[in-house]
Amino acid sequence: MNPGTPSTDVNLTLDGSYYNVPGLEISLNFKREESEASFFRRGSNFDFGMSGGNLYANFKLTSGASTITVNSGNVYSIPNDHAFHAYKFRYDYATGVANIMVDGAIVYTYTGVAGRPQNWTGAGNPVIGASMDATGRNIPVLDNFIIQNSANPVALPMSLLSFDAVAKKNIVQLSWTTTREFNVASIEVERSADGSNFSKIQKQSAVGGYTVTNAYSYNDMSPVAGTNYYRLKMIDNDGKFTYSEVRKVQFSVIAAAQVFPNPATSYVMISLSSVEKANYTCSIYSIDGALLKSMNLSVNAGVQNSKVDLSQVNYKGIIMVQLKDEKGNSAGSFRIIKK
Repeated sequence: MNPGTPSTDVNLTLDGSYYNVPGLEISLNFKREESEASFFRRGSNFDFGMSGGNLYANFKLTSGASTITVNSGNVYSIPNDHAFHAYKFRYDYATGVANIMVDGAIVYTYTGVAGRPQNWTGAGNPVIGASMDATGRNIPVLDNFIIQNSANPVALPMSLLSFDAVAKKNIVQLSWTTTREFNVASIEVERSADGSNFSKIQKQSAVGGYTVTNAYSYNDMSPVAGTNYYRLKMIDNDGKFTYSEVRKVQFSVIAAAQVFPNPATSYVMISLSSVEKANYTCSIYSIDGALLKSMNLSVNAGVQNSKVDLSQVNYKGIIMVQLKDEKGNSAGSFRIIKK
């Protein structure tokens, strides 16, 4: 944009209701043609611009019932080279850190207290280009002007450092760690049997804390037979949410298994109670780990007995009968005395 002729300030006024955000980010390209220029001003609450050819920013923060005024002072001498340069102000409400940047390099940093929002009480409407007339020359002085909330609207409401789901006997142990928890309300654990349709099985309140690491855990005491899919739903105080990656845990479809008789002579019976049709490998080992016999078992849903012939197994003593599903997951291990 340019102020035009005759000598007139830009003075583009905006509706202030759109800019009452806790953290503001302003970026622009500016070509210096004078010594005084306000890029973006909102009453006495905020001013980012140039004074005497020097870059500066003044802004107010809310601290309880009072306000804090931050003055950067002159942080950078803006070149009078009649060329566009990139200037940016950013205040991160979550960390309390403000930066001023020139052509991508930080020239000023303010480190405050996390969680203090910018103060807009009585600020009025923002004005772009106050005191900016380019000395009456009808040439562009501002370009690529962007005003936005410094918070990333698609970012996770927290940083998820780890998320694990591990089968332990008949349960699934879930654990996860987080940091940078800010504005987070709760974390829900969701489970699915098909990887598409998830439902909530547990909800935990967020611990909170921006600079600490928080550890969470939950035990799923009743996982479904077959494959279990888990994900975390992280919900912020505004109701927005983000999902974690999905973790997968495989469980045998066998609900119960028995091997008899014990002791055994020429055979053993394997009784399987299965929730669905499946194929298993039955392996028989000596006590010192030598494979004595292996066979495949095809199991239908319901209770089914399968006979395993031991008459050709030339071994006496303790044997181990092991069952594994098609993916190699253990479905049971039994000690039998063979006479």
